[in-house]
Amino acid sequence: MALCGLCTEVQFKYFCRLYRIMRIVHICISSPYIDGWGYQENILSRYLVKAGCDNHVIASANDFPSYLPESAVSAIKAMGTEYDCEGSHIHRIRTFAMTSSVEFSRELIATLERIRPDVIFHHDVVFSTLPAVSRYAHRSGAVLMVDNHADELNITANRAWRWLYHKLLNRAACAVAGRDVAVYYGVTPGRCSFLEKYYHIPSSKISFLPIGADVDAAALISSREQLREHFGISRDAFVVVSGGKMSVSKGTSDLVTAVGSLREEGLDVELLLFGQFEDDESREAASGKEYVHVHGWCDRRKTLELLKLSDIACWSVQHTTLIEDAVSVGTPLLLKETPSTSHLVETNGGFVSGGSDALACDIRHFVEMAPVEQANLREGCVRMKAKIGYDAIARRILDDYEALR
Repeated sequence: MALCGLCTEVQFKYFCRLYRIMRIVHICISSPYIDGWGYQENILSRYLVKAGCDNHVIASANDFPSYLPESAVSAIKAMGTEYDCEGSHIHRIRTFAMTSSVEFSRELIATLERIRPDVIFHHDVVFSTLPAVSRYAHRSGAVLMVDNHADELNITANRAWRWLYHKLLNRAACAVAGRDVAVYYGVTPGRCSFLEKYYHIPSSKISFLPIGADVDAAALISSREQLREHFGISRDAFVVVSGGKMSVSKGTSDLVTAVGSLREEGLDVELLLFGQFEDDESREAASGKEYVHVHGWCDRRKTLELLKLSDIACWSVQHTTLIEDAVSVGTPLLLKETPSTSHLVETNGGFVSGGSDALACDIRHFVEMAPVEQANLREGCVRMKAKIGYDAIARRILDDYEALR
């Protein structure tokens, strides 16, 4: 039954629930938080604010990633230790590092006591902060949620450090935290199984919460036709896009070769590459070819523009958050099927079947699609966008809080 002719009963109850503002704090000590960037902790915070939450972020005041320009570091420090960014309250505290991904702070618990959150979202399983935060959650009654971004594909190849960090220190931290952690989120299916295999988390405490698609940012991007005109790309060309860190090991040269072979067959296929070349071989493979357009490292808006004007986005080796960006603008996907990507392709794309020769066949399949197949593909993109949009992810966290508190 509709209420006031505007919303359903379920929507009305959800709206009323938000009037009791939930205060959530994100622990981003070992996962660095950079104001205004496009990583999960930034975008998720923005959508939780949009959902009516009082959102707080605790981050380092003095330790920043080596890739961050000094000008950006200076700008952050000039903001002070307490300020607002995109609707979130940022608290920067002094930390000291054991490694680039392990930070300690004597100020963390005092800051939590001052904020008094209903929910603590601890980004990444990290032994240096999780036990202390879990003890605070036990005393205060806050619901503690922990997400995991590690899997067997992205952790260090150093076996000694892998054993020490993951199987000893982080596993011990999870054991200490025990029942004080309400839920562990894996952001891909593989990262859910990693929690169970490496940290011995019971499956009943593990839940899948995918990295989301920033649908609000995507809605601000111009139409595909306007973008093609702006970037000088023919409306009739079939455009393949890929980006991020580019190298032979990540399939860049295979992709250039595959598109080149399709061109030799007379197909009007062009390739957009953006990001950073990590080896000379892939850089040379892309250079001097009229059908390859290299854009270098792009800001977030240009990244979304390049993804949106394309017919298919391809990453033939491993996961990157650019995949979720492609979903946000409704671009079909061609990916390698791994435990980190298996959930991202349903009827909105396909999985690669091999090296450059097979990759050419995979791309040709999309080039030669009949109109009805193209329509089904685009409908699949719409469904995937709705499924992993950050508005849906934020609602899921609010629902889980209601169920767990």
